[in-house]
Amino acid sequence: MPETRCGHCGWGRRGIRERCARRPTVRRPPSRTVAGVAAAATRREPEPRPAANARSRATRSQPESPQPPPSPLSLTSPFDPPILALAAPTLVALAADPLLSLVDTGFAAALGPGPLAALGVDSAIFVLASFSFNFLSSATTPLVARALAAGDRPAAGRVVLEAGALALVAGTAVAAALLLGGDAALAAMGAADAGDAVLDPARAYLAARAPALPAALMASVGAGALRGLKDVKTPLAITLASNGLHAALAYGLMFGPRPMGVAGAATATAVAEWASAAAYAAALFRDRAKLGLEDGPPPVSPAGVWADFAPFAAAGAAVAARTALLLAVKTAAAATATRLGTVPAAAHQVLMQLWLLASFAVDSLAVAGQALVGEAVGREDDEGARGVAERLLVLGTLAGALLAASMLAAGSPLELALTGGDASVRGAVHALLPLALGILPLNAAVYVLDGVLLGAGDFGFLAAAMAVSAAGAGVALAAAPPTLEGVWVALIALMGGRAATLLWRFQSAGGPVPPRGGERDW
Repeated sequence: MPETRCGHCGWGRRGIRERCARRPTVRRPPSRTVAGVAAAATRREPEPRPAANARSRATRSQPESPQPPPSPLSLTSPFDPPILALAAPTLVALAADPLLSLVDTGFAAALGPGPLAALGVDSAIFVLASFSFNFLSSATTPLVARALAAGDRPAAGRVVLEAGALALVAGTAVAAALLLGGDAALAAMGAADAGDAVLDPARAYLAARAPALPAALMASVGAGALRGLKDVKTPLAITLASNGLHAALAYGLMFGPRPMGVAGAATATAVAEWASAAAYAAALFRDRAKLGLEDGPPPVSPAGVWADFAPFAAAGAAVAARTALLLAVKTAAAATATRLGTVPAAAHQVLMQLWLLASFAVDSLAVAGQALVGEAVGREDDEGARGVAERLLVLGTLAGALLAASMLAAGSPLELALTGGDASVRGAVHALLPLALGILPLNAAVYVLDGVLLGAGDFGFLAAAMAVSAAGAGVALAAAPPTLEGVWVALIALMGGRAATLLWRFQSAGGPVPPRGGERDW
């Protein structure tokens, strides 16, 4: 890669900041950058050369005016094709999981408010257990993309191997902890306070699903690695196949000749997660040459293990802290709703599934941001990183508004389908539906900005920003009245804090994706 040099003083990157106050000029072939691809779509054909006379020579000595960058608010953008190529298949893959959770919610609602509330309690526990290790995917995607953009295939392969090993170890440890301390976890979530109608099915669900946690974490690594390779079709195929298996098994086990209740849904989930992990392992073995692993794992000396693992560990620790803080607030909210009674707990489960569906849908743009911004940053293409980030923010906010409008328009049929016709649960959902859905455009902007900053490798700031936002939400939850509305006001405070901190970073000249005319901190 060409060295970065200042166009005014000639100093290299190390001397630019001390010797010259102007922004360095990076000379590289534009066609190899995200910005170059975008600019090529709008570049004019060169005009025929005029006759060689004094006037034409003077004209040729004038530098050409640079093409203005595409507006992120335009109807179409040259950044759209690479964004949509990644986001469209990812949208289907990510939305499939919450859609299947809605199916499970509908199945559990048919069993009554007790099993539905139990599913809500267990869902919160497993979301916390698995999403606490969400960095296995969130950190893997940009790290693989950046390593490949820099031409370092072995580094990309090391990231995948390290993440996979950590997933296996962590998943086994968490599964054992849940199997041994399941009653304590359920009590902390308020299931014991809700009575045996909630506690018994919750206990059965937890025991059936916990053994599949290692598979769930390894599948997360596989999805992140393939997205770093810009392969989104394989994760889509695996997700659709595993979710189809889940749906068929869940119905048969919950309502078949020997009905298992919500434990049948848990068993179906466990089988599907192990099948998914096996499919991702096969896909990564197929692509081993792209990751520099065609000759098998590279030899590593004991002294060099930590040196190789340290970059991933640092990124993973920051993302894990940010994810744990986010899920701690959501888990506290679910526990508070459970302590309010069976009906509020069931209504909270339904509303959270709608939020998750919207978040996973918009997360397709965040995943595109991780891959495309990570690639641009790996090539030191600041203009391309900023351009694709701005376009993603516009598309994400618009998608959030459309999702909110469509769910509000569905109204009564949607409430009826998700509550099983229970009048009390339906009434609680109906009262809070405008509040829960009205915040979706802001949520969408948060998810996109999160993906952009992950792609740029701004892991430390994301953890610090989440700490501030979670503290504010915790105060709001503690001060809220003992109602389900108070719980949701605290959740909205969480998203408002995240939006404020991430937008400030995005607009900061010292951030990793500075506005045009700003200067990145090297």
